[in-house]
Amino acid sequence: MNMIIRELRETEEFYDVLKVQEAVGFAPVYGTVAPHIFKAFSMKEPLTGIVLGAYLNKDMVGYLYDFPTSLPNEHYMHGVHVVPKYQGQGIGEELMRGMREIALRRGIVSIYWTYDPLEGKNANLYLRKCGAEAIRYFKDYYKDIQGGFSDKVPNDRFLAKWDLKMVGGKKPKASLEELEVATEGSMPDDKEILLEIPQDFTGLMKNDVEKALEWRVITQKVLEEYMTRRGYKACNFIQCEKGNFYLLSAD
Repeated sequence: MNMIIRELRETEEFYDVLKVQEAVGFAPVYGTVAPHIFKAFSMKEPLTGIVLGAYLNKDMVGYLYDFPTSLPNEHYMHGVHVVPKYQGQGIGEELMRGMREIALRRGIVSIYWTYDPLEGKNANLYLRKCGAEAIRYFKDYYKDIQGGFSDKVPNDRFLAKWDLKMVGGKKPKASLEELEVATEGSMPDDKEILLEIPQDFTGLMKNDVEKALEWRVITQKVLEEYMTRRGYKACNFIQCEKGNFYLLSAD
């Protein structure tokens, strides 16, 4: 695959980003980010954020952008998106690694972002491959906000933090067979526990909203207990024959 990852600077490139947003299914008006915003995030003087595009045969197939926070050595990423027919081919991972490389050159030490805890493909990229950790849990983060968010299933989010020195998720201290799985009715006090999530939450949202809501409610109770009350972090994502699991750790 002859793919090129590059920083975006020109106005016509930001209109390419709009095309990717449309392909991904962003809601018009409320869901899209305008080209002039990307231009502001990509300034060289003063140096602002990082805007990257993934090009395949001269067509943009994905993009990523971040911007500074109040701390000089930290950024916040608000989007990494890939055209649906090119998803699952490593493009998102290449964009993330491209962002990491540029950020480290600039002296950035960590990058934050939010994502839906039940989206396993994102957890697999962010936690297992990149080595980020989900450090906080927000219940119904996008409540009452228009822009393509569900009005039938709460829009929960993890706040992820990527220490850019890290690549790859934290390994559990115990074997998978020894780790307890936390459920609505069983929340052990172990320093490491597993939390199961659905195999395909996006598919459930499209085809079985009631089942998607059921998964959301169950995981809300576990995440509120472990992450909000006990201070655990989600430090890896594990896919195995038994299912998809987060590794939650008290350390």
